[in-house]
Amino acid sequence: MSQLRAPDARPERREGGRHGRPGAPAHSATARPRAVQPPPDARIRPQLLRAALLPTVAAVLSGAAAVIFTIRASGQLPSASLWAALGGSGALAVAAVAAACLGAARVASAVLDRCQALRRSSAQGQAELRRVMEQLRNGEPVAARRPRSPATREPTPSTCSPRR
Repeated sequence: MSQLRAPDARPERREGGRHGRPGAPAHSATARPRAVQPPPDARIRPQLLRAALLPTVAAVLSGAAAVIFTIRASGQLPSASLWAALGGSGALAVAAVAAACLGAARVASAVLDRCQALRRSSAQGQAELRRVMEQLRNGEPVAARRPRSPATREPTPSTCSPRR
């Protein structure tokens, strides 16, 4: 039954380095340096662009495939009017993709602006809490906090437009 026992714990590194050289201090798993991750708001822009562009591009490609299939199935050579209609449809498809890209960029910037406003508000609240904590530690009296009235708050997108 000795194979079922847990092995003896070994240190990650021995004292000293390889071949008697002085060793570097061992890093624990939690203290190990990590790559810097971008903030979550920096990753939202590409996600919103993908979410807006993928359905648009899929619709454009499926429409182009249907047109090509129909032209090949008819067995006739395309006329000048058909080429003009196809050119107009292609221009409309490019405009739809561009509009989706612009719309996603606007939504992303609005979301990022809202995140920044929430961060600012949170930082102000934390600073106020720290100030009150210091007052309490010093034995100073703390004034009662005035409740905010709804009329003095900034309008948010959720309060400006009705839900559907």
